[in-house]
Amino acid sequence: MILLDANVIIDVFDKGSAFNGWANQVIIDAVASGPGAAVNPVALAESLQQVTDAKKAIQELISLGIQMLDLPHQSAEIASTAYAAYLQNRKASGRPPPQSKMPLPDFFIGAHAESSNFTVATRDLERFETYFPKVNLIKP
Repeated sequence: MILLDANVIIDVFDKGSAFNGWANQVIIDAVASGPGAAVNPVALAESLQQVTDAKKAIQELISLGIQMLDLPHQSAEIASTAYAAYLQNRKASGRPPPQSKMPLPDFFIGAHAESSNFTVATRDLERFETYFPKVNLIKP
């Protein structure tokens, strides 16, 4: 399964994005020849912030063959551990702590992929490569 990061979904909806063609091709390839494409609630919520009609956007994603998956509870520990490492790295670099103590969306997406042995399609390589090295990535 190819788990789609929010930026891939945003690029699908943004016809002017330099990554629109790439994002659409990732989905077409995943759906047409397997293993399938999916989005979890975290990536979906993040991407829906960029559209005016959430219901229409969800229907469009479903019509593209994208599956809507729940976030498995097994990913919570993985997300927490990865986020703790991120906070330590941030502190060691002298950067201030983030405003929120809640893990960032990418940590839930990466943890979901790791716990389910999914590949992630994303443009946000650094966080995934650093904190989820076991996860295979599809990148532009």
